Amino acid sequence: MLLLAGMSLHIQTASALFEPGVGIGLQYTDNAGLTSDNEDDDLVVLGYVGANIDKSSGSLNLNAVTSLTYENYTNNTFSDQYYFDLNAKAGWEMVRNRVNWVMRDFFTQRLRTSIDRATPANIEDINIFNFGPDVILPISRVQKLVISPAFSDFYYETSDVDNQRYSLSLDWLYNKSATNEIGLGGSFSKIDFENENRNPNYSASNIHAIVTGQLARSNYEANLGFTQIDRDDFENQSSVTGSLEWIYDFIGHSNAKVYMASDLTDASYSALDSAIDPDRGDINNVQISSDVFMNNVLRATYSRKGATLNTRLWAELRDLDYKERPQDREVQSLGIKFDYQMRALVSSGLYARYRRTKRTDQGRTDKYYTVGAQIGYQMSRKLRTVFDLQYQDKDSTDDTQEFSEFSGLINLVYGYGEVARKKQSRSY
Repeated sequence: MLLLAGMSLHIQTASALFEPGVGIGLQYTDNAGLTSDNEDDDLVVLGYVGANIDKSSGSLNLNAVTSLTYENYTNNTFSDQYYFDLNAKAGWEMVRNRVNWVMRDFFTQRLRTSIDRATPANIEDINIFNFGPDVILPISRVQKLVISPAFSDFYYETSDVDNQRYSLSLDWLYNKSATNEIGLGGSFSKIDFENENRNPNYSASNIHAIVTGQLARSNYEANLGFTQIDRDDFENQSSVTGSLEWIYDFIGHSNAKVYMASDLTDASYSALDSAIDPDRGDINNVQISSDVFMNNVLRATYSRKGATLNTRLWAELRDLDYKERPQDREVQSLGIKFDYQMRALVSSGLYARYRRTKRTDQGRTDKYYTVGAQIGYQMSRKLRTVFDLQYQDKDSTDDTQEFSEFSGLINLVYGYGEVARKKQSRSY
């Protein structure tokens, strides 16, 4: 936060946007503890403050979205809860088209055990910090080297897997044509855990070939290579790895994106990758762990923005093969969301989500779905209110993890952001 603030002080206010927000909400739930029996209703008072910061001036830029949410359970189902969120990125183009520094920070909450209920005891704060430059060295008119050293720090509030990652990547790129590029690359990373006795350190090396291109209405990027992981106390691992990303722009304001990958990675780096680009996979499908695993993922997304109707669809298939710990799983998830502007001041929305998780090493299967509807009214240019109804249900072969909940939320917000549902009612 201090680094972001320091960089923002050097950005001229000629092109600056600061949108603060404050709000209050009231949520009723018929199953505050998300229990399979002895369900208790509760009324939750929600408070919110947030801001959107977007500043740019020449070679410097800063974008940050942040919020602090307060939850008070009037029937004392849980103690008061505070949740802080931050999604921030700062950049400095030190030398135009040659050296570009980027700093990112993501602070949010995740489930300690990803397939269990989202109760306060199973929710923890995490912070992901990433910093480094991209150095571009032209070799000729059609060739260049891209050198990218980086430092990443991963903090977990209660899971004992805090670690730091030091990495260096080098790519040689050749412009085959105005729209196609090929190349070769490699990277090396050193991962150091704070508790080395419980979480042995390791290093990761990768070499790969790169192909990128543009077609009439689409872009694609593919790489294929080999990854080797050398671990201090566990067996070394290696595998062929690669990915393909394809984006297609339809006529009008819509596009489709497909991402598929097979990576030998860990939970922290996978979280960083998803934080930078959520369309590369839902990080909540991955268990927090210090173990390495094969991450096989296929995710498809469709988005459309219209004059009165916005649509978003997504589907994800994931197969995670952990190397040491019994955490293997297969995940299938999909979702849909519609936002419709009914009148100049009245908006509405519908959403549904489904996730099926099979713990292949434990014979456990969980099925979770959510459906909801909302209607909003713009009371003034900055003041608005939203009413939201939601039903969620979870079936599991572990009877203690089953639950169903119906809830209703009404909120009032002035300025930027929204009063989100209590964490126990959000879909992870």
